[in-house]
Amino acid sequence: MKKLTVKVYIDGANMFYTQKELGWLFDWQKIKKFLENRYKVKEIRFYIGKKMKDKQMENFLKALRKIGFEIITKPVKWINIGKGKGEEKANFDVEITRDILLDLLWFKEKWNGIVFLSGDSDFASLFWNLKKNFKKKILIFSSRFTLSWELRLAATEHYFLEDIKKHIFRKVWNLTKISNYDIKKTLNRRSR
Repeated sequence: MKKLTVKVYIDGANMFYTQKELGWLFDWQKIKKFLENRYKVKEIRFYIGKKMKDKQMENFLKALRKIGFEIITKPVKWINIGKGKGEEKANFDVEITRDILLDLLWFKEKWNGIVFLSGDSDFASLFWNLKKNFKKKILIFSSRFTLSWELRLAATEHYFLEDIKKHIFRKVWNLTKISNYDIKKTLNRRSR
């Protein structure tokens, strides 16, 4: 069977929070291998915000480059939400959309589908249009906890990261909001 030719776009911030919710870390080299076994992968792009002089982030990005990921970064900025409170943010919705459309329309690249690692509903409209007007397959990889219903409906196919854990697992992460007991209980309940 002929493999589907795809480009892979990874919303790094969304995947960071997905790992936090799941309570375990992904092995990005294993994810690359998993995707390459299923699809003919033209490129893997990883979008992430970055703080100045963040040595840990620099090492992480260096490791991703070493295994063949194209890294797209921009500075994290502080968004003031009032009363001395705020949050750090580096949203890549526009950049990911721009890159997909440039690849498709300007560079006229030949690929049949998009593999998207995120659960962000903001991309639903783009993906509906890519399916309808350009006949592209939209393959979403996300978790049960973070996949929006809008993105699920816009996808040609969606896959839960929990279901491929044995192929992409790196290690347990102790920064999770929920305990490993709660994760196991939830996964056991959903697999019945």
